[in-house]
Amino acid sequence: MKSLLYILISTSLLIISCKSDPQAVSNNKPTESKTTRNNAGGPIFKMIDKDELKPSIEIKTADTIEVGSIEDIVAYANHNIAIKLKKGNYKLSNQFVYYISKDKKEIIDKRAEETRSIGGQIYISGMINFSIIGNGSEILSNNPKAVPLFIVKAEQGIVKDVILGHNISKNTYSNVPSLYVAQSKNVRFYNCNLGNNSQVGLKILNSKLLTFTNC
Repeated sequence: MKSLLYILISTSLLIISCKSDPQAVSNNKPTESKTTRNNAGGPIFKMIDKDELKPSIEIKTADTIEVGSIEDIVAYANHNIAIKLKKGNYKLSNQFVYYISKDKKEIIDKRAEETRSIGGQIYISGMINFSIIGNGSEILSNNPKAVPLFIVKAEQGIVKDVILGHNISKNTYSNVPSLYVAQSKNVRFYNCNLGNNSQVGLKILNSKLLTFTNC
């Protein structure tokens, strides 16, 4: 009885372990845990449905929307959307947080609303197949303590032909990055300049399959 109980407990723990292991997945085929087997010496398998691996939003060809202001970037941002900027200078005021997520898009006035977010940045969270095509435009923050473009939990998407940095005196370089990418995957960056008045161009945290070309 004790032996049977031990086997049942071990099996339940192994299933949990396999479920939480991102390496233990395949195309609807049994996957063997590499680290643990049951007492009978046989492998432990866990069936993974391919639907579990799909993004929560269907990825399709992105619609392109041309805009001419930071406010329009926020207003028109969405999954499967490519924002095309008219060429020019886009200044991020340190009084506002330009916030884009899967649940809401808003410009937060820090003078009227208390928030932990730093003013002077575009903060993008949880977006799928959302792109910014800059046409050589500058996106510059007036706040030396803010990351001009902060991307979190993004999937797919492109950032192309933009100049990121800080709109401050050349004698006062910012010590924060121009671009911060965290917990994201499959995001591509093309022809971007990440060093305008910034000591740090780029910071990456817990991300994978990011591509930088001619940056």
